[in-house]
Amino acid sequence: MLCGLVAAIGFSVGACGSGAQTTPLAQPDSGRSSSSPSSPSSSLPSATRGNLHHRMPSVVVCPTTFGWSPPPAPRRVHRTTAVSLLAGVKDAVVYTDSLGKLRLVGPRGWKCTAGYGGDQSAGLIVYPAGERVPLNMWGAGWHVPQASKSEAISVLDTGPSDAQGAAQACPYFPAARPATRRDFGHGLCAPPSTERLRRVDRRRVEFEDPAGAPGGGIPSGGRYPSLGAVTYDPSATPETYLISCTVARRISKMCAADLHPSLKGSP
Repeated sequence: MLCGLVAAIGFSVGACGSGAQTTPLAQPDSGRSSSSPSSPSSSLPSATRGNLHHRMPSVVVCPTTFGWSPPPAPRRVHRTTAVSLLAGVKDAVVYTDSLGKLRLVGPRGWKCTAGYGGDQSAGLIVYPAGERVPLNMWGAGWHVPQASKSEAISVLDTGPSDAQGAAQACPYFPAARPATRRDFGHGLCAPPSTERLRRVDRRRVEFEDPAGAPGGGIPSGGRYPSLGAVTYDPSATPETYLISCTVARRISKMCAADLHPSLKGSP
C-alpha cells in the first residue's frame, strides 16, 4: 500500500453527473519525450515506447469541485498535446477539469470528475458509466477484490505542498523519505513486493501492479493490471504527479497515451 499517499489532499470525489461538456480541441502541440530508460524490466511495458499518433480529439470538460475560490473558467480549452490515439484504439477523447489544468485520455462515453482542495492539490478521474468510485480513494488508495472488473484512469497533483509531494513520492523516491520522516514521523516507505518498477530518470518512475496485486494503481488488486507513473521534483510546483491507468485489455493501449510525458498532467 502506498505510504502516506496524499493523506490530506483536501477534496472528495463523488459520482459524475451528465454535466460534462464536449468541445473540439484546439491546435495540438507536438510533444516528445527525451528521457532514456535505465535497466528496464523486460516484463514491464514502457509508457513512453512506441509511436504516438497526434490527432485532434474532442475534449470533455468534467464537473469540478473547489475547496477555494477558483479563477474564472477559460472560455475555451487551451491547446494541448493530443497524445490521444494509438494504432488500433478508437473513440478516445481528452478529459479535463474546468480550469483545463489536468488532462487524461479515455474512452468516449465514460464519466469523469475532478476536484481541487483548499491546499490547491487536485485530482481527475475517468471511469465507466455505472461504476461506483469510493469517496476515500484519493487519500487511501483504491484496492479492490481479485474478481473486481473496476476500471479507472486518474491523475493526482499534490499542488504546492512540500509535505504532500514527498509523501506521495516516498515509496518510489528515496530522496523523498527524509521529508516524509520530518513531516509525518516516518520514512519507511516502500512499494509492494509485487509491484514492478522502472526508473525512467531521476524524476520519473513507472510501475505496474499485476492483476490481483494491490499497489499504487487506482484501482489495483482486481482482474486488470494497473500501469502508472510517479514524478517527483522538489524544485517544481507541483512536486509530484501520480498517474495510473487500470483498464480492460481491449483499450489498454490508451494507457501508453496517458502515461506519455508529453501529455499535460504528466510532466
